[in-house]
Amino acid sequence: MNTDAYGFIIYDDWVRLLRKGKSVADFFTKNYYRRIAVYGMGRLGLQLCDELERTDIEIVFAIDRRGNNIAYKDLDIIVPEDVEKEQRQIDVIVVTPMPDFSNIERVLSRTYPGTDIVSIWDVVWYSK
Repeated sequence: MNTDAYGFIIYDDWVRLLRKGKSVADFFTKNYYRRIAVYGMGRLGLQLCDELERTDIEIVFAIDRRGNNIAYKDLDIIVPEDVEKEQRQIDVIVVTPMPDFSNIERVLSRTYPGTDIVSIWDVVWYSK
């Protein structure tokens, strides 16, 4: 499945979730995740940041290969090559590029052993 197909399915589920009066913030609250990092600041990453902005979930930083060339409010966005230097404590990393999830998870798990790594699909699906 390509990126657009994943994105469409996730957005569809996300809209259905919102219509039921629920939020992806429920996923983080249920799992005791308070401090998160977002990997991927494309459409899904931006949507996630926007929705969590009005909650008690703190987005500590974001990771994106375009990190030096993009901005989102006052969020610190780092490039993947700098993740190993990152020292701030987080509870979970949410990966938004679905087609690359397995590869990204493998790399991040070496850098953040013991930190949960979930996909945006997991976040939306388990918020229902």
